[in-house]
Amino acid sequence: MRKIIVLLGLLLACQVAVVTVVHIRQNAVLRGGGDTAGPLFAEIDPAAIQEVRLVDDAGKQLLLRRDDNQWVLPEYFAFTADTSLVEKLLSRLANLDRGWPEATTDAAATRFKVADQVFERRLVLSDAKGELTLFFGASPGMRKIYCRKAGDREIHAVPLALHDLSVEAKEWIDPTILHLDEKKITRLELPGLVLVQGEQGLEPEHLAKGERVQREALDRLVGELTRLDITAVLEKNSDAAAVLKEPELVIRAEMEDGTTLVYELARPLKEVEADAQTDAPAAGQEHAEKPEENREPWYLLRVSGHDLLFRVDGWRVNGLKAPDRETLVKRDETSKQFTPSAAVRSTESVPAK
Repeated sequence: MRKIIVLLGLLLACQVAVVTVVHIRQNAVLRGGGDTAGPLFAEIDPAAIQEVRLVDDAGKQLLLRRDDNQWVLPEYFAFTADTSLVEKLLSRLANLDRGWPEATTDAAATRFKVADQVFERRLVLSDAKGELTLFFGASPGMRKIYCRKAGDREIHAVPLALHDLSVEAKEWIDPTILHLDEKKITRLELPGLVLVQGEQGLEPEHLAKGERVQREALDRLVGELTRLDITAVLEKNSDAAAVLKEPELVIRAEMEDGTTLVYELARPLKEVEADAQTDAPAAGQEHAEKPEENREPWYLLRVSGHDLLFRVDGWRVNGLKAPDRETLVKRDETSKQFTPSAAVRSTESVPAK
């Protein structure tokens, strides 16, 4: 009798499981999402996307537009965007896996902040066929946020974060826009130091016999200029530009094509720094950066041939301000020249007979 009861219990459990699965699948079919395999957004073709527009919950917008093989920020000085960053986002969206939805009700959409009017981010992808709108909202856990496609009731948790969908233009600019090829620099003038192109790369000018370059230290110094990253862009007529009338640091780089790049850097005044605008204001909006306590030092940079000013983190500039030749060049002990004073000292050390 006991065995029969156990068997009947197992049979009942199996029936409940089957009914539950069938019920879930029927609901999914009614919602038009019966297939949980494959990509979540099969309509996204990263190579076909021409525009990406992001909007936050306060209405602030960011526009990215494809221009041939690169992306630009048309509303932020038409500045070059970090193409690899944009392509990475599109690829991640296109490769999101479809699974069972977390919820499907209007109440859940509002609660998870993925409703048409209540959201953390609205993302609009445009291609030749039209637009696809996605809503991103609250986070159910580490590195996940809720997502819903416009016109669809299904709400999914996807492996993204809100900072992947930033509406701050400075988060999307190409920070490497000023990078240089060291091999194309023929002469580099730094404060108290001149480097010229040698057999093994840039080296201090007028090396004396017996002097050898400390290549690791020199490469680090040169890299601070040739791999100088920017963090924001400003207009040349901004208030902050006044400090460049008397720059703290001037660097000249003569290139193999005959051009000369002049770098002028200055530390902004505190009152200017507090009001420095790091985002181009949209029509009728102001996005001036607010003063912050313990703000990291930064420098304003003007480079010849560029119509804009650049913001550079202070730690990237410090090594360029006062390079020490003694740390870049060492003299071989065996090559010390014979001097009369040395001869006198040597004869004095010999005892008289």
